[in-house]
Amino acid sequence: MLSVSGIEPNTGKPGEPVIITGTGFTNGAQVIFDGNKAAAAAVNVTSPTTIAAVTPSHAAGDAAIEVALPDGSKATAPASVRLKYQ
Repeated sequence: MLSVSGIEPNTGKPGEPVIITGTGFTNGAQVIFDGNKAAAAAVNVTSPTTIAAVTPSHAAGDAAIEVALPDGSKATAPASVRLKYQ
């Protein structure tokens, strides 16, 4: 089952690397921050529970995190898990 449970670090600026944790990740996953997709070349599914990504452009403030898989399934992190853009 697809889920998103964490992000490290949880603060940063556009263009910085983050690690997203959860379950059910597969190759071809997209990472979306408040509707802004991380570039496909900047997303690397390193295991079914970990994605390395580079954050896309976004204004300062909190961004919701969503993972979408090629099969159409999507999962959004709980409200307590956000990336705080600086």
